[in-house]
Amino acid sequence: MIETSNMSQPFQKKHLILLVDDEEINRILLTSIIEDRGDCEILCAKNGVEAIDLCLKYQPDLIILDILMPAMTGFEVMEVLKQEAPTNQIPVIFISALSETNHEAHAFQLGACDYIHKPFHADIVQARLGLQLKLIEQRLILDQLAHIDPLTSIANRRKFTHDFKNQWLKCQDENQPLTITMVDIDCFKLHNDSFGHTSGDKVLKQVAATLSSTLAALGNNKEHLVARYGGEEFILLMPNSPVEDVQHIIESCRAEVEKLDIRVQQTNDTLSSFHNNTLTISLGGITCQPKKNLSPNWLLNAADDLLYQAKKSGKNQVHYRNELLNHANFIDA
Repeated sequence: MIETSNMSQPFQKKHLILLVDDEEINRILLTSIIEDRGDCEILCAKNGVEAIDLCLKYQPDLIILDILMPAMTGFEVMEVLKQEAPTNQIPVIFISALSETNHEAHAFQLGACDYIHKPFHADIVQARLGLQLKLIEQRLILDQLAHIDPLTSIANRRKFTHDFKNQWLKCQDENQPLTITMVDIDCFKLHNDSFGHTSGDKVLKQVAATLSSTLAALGNNKEHLVARYGGEEFILLMPNSPVEDVQHIIESCRAEVEKLDIRVQQTNDTLSSFHNNTLTISLGGITCQPKKNLSPNWLLNAADDLLYQAKKSGKNQVHYRNELLNHANFIDA
């Protein structure tokens, strides 16, 4: 069992389980049973209000929830959690001394994944807990696969769309800036036509890895995201970051890709299409303050327009606009 006061962030390697019971002896017994697994960290709450607060703060992987508690029953706690977006998908196992079938049926009607009767039997608790944790792991794997581009192993467009929507609302609520940057590999079609799709796939992987490593090194923000947007296009999502930082990141992405020194063999068809015989990228970035009267699609369209300007102006450059000050900056290679 762990002290909640010492927790600064959710656990990543072990399953985080919230145990809610008003009786200390039950919390101690269940904690001992669960800790024997060796792959779980446990948060404990002694009432419904504390449980809701901990759920919203830490978003545990699984909740073990007593039904009969003073002031707020387990059923009432679950009804609240189901109404909150951060917690409405967390699996709940109810525990109770109530033996009537109507209570058990009501638990499942509310969305419980299991129901354990008191008194506890360690082997039953272990087996049912193990089954739910295995299901959680399988869902996580499927979710990751659904949000990863299979070629480049970075986030895909679906993942970007999901995070962009959430970050737009979050930045709107917290009055924080949001930056997106559209990225396009210059003359990628010519490269594919000249050197083949196998070479093109290798380029996509190299560019994706470079964008990811650059953002990770300079961004220092776990909410930043690099995604493959489609074809040879990528997109950067940078919430809650100063304008000076995102400008530096965007330009660094351009420079680092150029440093890859992916050489191209010029032909009559490709002559003057590549910058110094090296494959490059163009970028269009924009920072704004999300507002209720603004559409997220407006920001996407603005970034796309800036990318078009960068391509039209000669490629291998950044066109960036800071809507916070409503003025434009152009960074050329």
